[in-house]
Amino acid sequence: MSTGAIHNACIATMAADDFQVLEQAAIGWQDGRIHWVGSSAAFPQPDHPAARQAMNPPGNLVTPGLTDWHTHAAL
Repeated sequence: MSTGAIHNACIATMAADDFQVLEQAAIGWQDGRIHWVGSSAAFPQPDHPAARQAMNPPGNLVTPGLTDWHTHAAL
C-alpha cells in the first residue's frame, strides 16, 4: 500500500465538531490510511516511513474526501 506525507500545506480537518484549517501543517499516511495530522514542525522524524515520500505544496489546501463529480458528458 502507499505511504507518504504532505508538508507545509493548509489542511482542512473535521476532527472537531466544527471545520478547522491548519496552516503550515502536515498529513502522513501509511498503508493507504491517514495516521497523522498536525504541524509540519511536529511531524515524525525523517526515518518514519511516511517522511520518505513527501510532497511539499506550499499554498495548497488539502481537504478531506471531497470529490468533483462535475461532468459535461453528452446525454
